[in-house]
Amino acid sequence: MGDGILQDKVVLVSGGGHGIGREIALLAGREGARVVVNDLGSTPRGEGRDASAADAVVALIRDAGGQAMANGGDVSRFADAQSMVRQAADSFGWIDAIASIAGISRDATFHKMTGQDFDLVVGVNLKGSFNVARAAA
Repeated sequence: MGDGILQDKVVLVSGGGHGIGREIALLAGREGARVVVNDLGSTPRGEGRDASAADAVVALIRDAGGQAMANGGDVSRFADAQSMVRQAADSFGWIDAIASIAGISRDATFHKMTGQDFDLVVGVNLKGSFNVARAAA
């Protein structure tokens, strides 16, 4: 970890255990940020829960000499968003940036999507970003 553009900044990445979120978390770590890797560990459909994805990203950042911590909170729940922000503040002092990448997909055409599926997608993909940003504000 060198003197990157994010040196000593604190970055919270929701959805940081997989895909784009994972790469953003790793890049932030390489650039010197202290990273909170949030990932519920669900499938792309939002099913299940597994902390290993966030833990693996944290291990990669730490193995490269960076600072990171995992958080398994559900961004669709405001109390969980508050908890992840509190965890970052308690451990690192503040939050400089949020990358709201957490998202799920229910691959269904509009007329086949159930109300429950719609609520789950909106809860994570839209409300999740709001919850984390509001908790940080």
